[in-house]
Amino acid sequence: MLIKINVNVIHTEDFNFKKIDKEEILILVISTYSEGLSPEENIYLYKFLMLKQAPKMNGIYFIIFRLGDMNFLIKPKRI
Repeated sequence: MLIKINVNVIHTEDFNFKKIDKEEILILVISTYSEGLSPEENIYLYKFLMLKQAPKMNGIYFIIFRLGDMNFLIKPKRI
């Protein structure tokens, strides 16, 4: 079976977080630098998603790939 999927590659800095609930599938690839620190843009996304008034992500399939050194592994948090 062949499935056609429209894909957009967007830098976190350019992504409209307020419309995140319009996505069907969301794949985040997040890098770390130095001693496992997240880029500032990704911290903004995390803080936004933790707000009570953030859009609900019900029905969205999502996965987060975090690239970095295993020495800085952080336990995943449920959103």
